[in-house]
Amino acid sequence: MHAAHVAGAISLGALLACGGDGPAEPAGAAEIAVVNRTSGDPLQTDGYLVRLDGKDHGLPVGGSIALAGLEAGDHRLELTGIAAGCMVSGANPRVIHTRPAEQAQTIFLVSCIAPGTGRVFVQTSTYGEAEGDYVIEVEGEAGRPIGTKDTLTLRALPAGPVTLRLTSLGHCVVAGRNPRTLAVPLAATIGSIFKVRCDLPPSSASQLRARPADPPLHLPSPE
Repeated sequence: MHAAHVAGAISLGALLACGGDGPAEPAGAAEIAVVNRTSGDPLQTDGYLVRLDGKDHGLPVGGSIALAGLEAGDHRLELTGIAAGCMVSGANPRVIHTRPAEQAQTIFLVSCIAPGTGRVFVQTSTYGEAEGDYVIEVEGEAGRPIGTKDTLTLRALPAGPVTLRLTSLGHCVVAGRNPRTLAVPLAATIGSIFKVRCDLPPSSASQLRARPADPPLHLPSPE
């Protein structure tokens, strides 16, 4: 056989092996990357289980794992080991489609609220110049710092009435009730804003507090 004929045969064989004009199908095992994001009350501490086609794999809270060595096609994925008061956003279980030698990705979003509790979203708005950060106090708990123009979520508060007090005000005053009592909703969030006025600068307020008290005023006795 002539060399030209041999070369032509090899080229034709290579073309057929590649499937003609179309791209070659990728070969190899598939993979699924599973990511978790957990928000809310810190209930989940020991992690979750991801059940893939009936087999369990550990998934850390706020972590990720790669499930490798899979056949291409559809796979049933379910997040289990979820604590009471936590909820998964989106489908659970869910079907993940994989391709050969490629990685599919999915994320499980979990939000948690402690059973029998709710939350209070606190906001501060200050007019003028404050002397420093404030402290928000909840009855029965230690105070927590909050900035002069700031937000803070008080989590896992028992549902029902709760009293809040803004302290460490210095020369500033709260416009409105302080302390104030709110009704914390079950498994939900209620908001409360503290509007603060600081009309005197800190230096003037210090001088005002340091000034000695005026002597008592003695009125003349009526004749």
